[in-house]
Amino acid sequence: MGIYSTYQFSGEFFGGIMGGLSYKLAASSGLFLCLTGLMIVWFILSIGICNIHDTSKIGTFTFALLYLH
Repeated sequence: MGIYSTYQFSGEFFGGIMGGLSYKLAASSGLFLCLTGLMIVWFILSIGICNIHDTSKIGTFTFALLYLH
C-alpha cells in the first residue's frame, strides 16, 4: 500500500471518528464549529507551502526523502 493511499484512508477513518464525536457531543452546531476550526488550522498551515513551479525545492525534498529509508 502506497503512502498516498495510507494517508487518504487514515484521514477518512480519523475524520469519521472526529465528525461522529463532535456531532454526538454538540449536535450539528458542534460539528460546524469543529470543521470551521480545522479549516482555519489548515489555512494557516498551507500559507507556508512552496510554489509547485519552483522545481529546485521539489528536487531537494525528493532527494531528502530517498535517504530516510
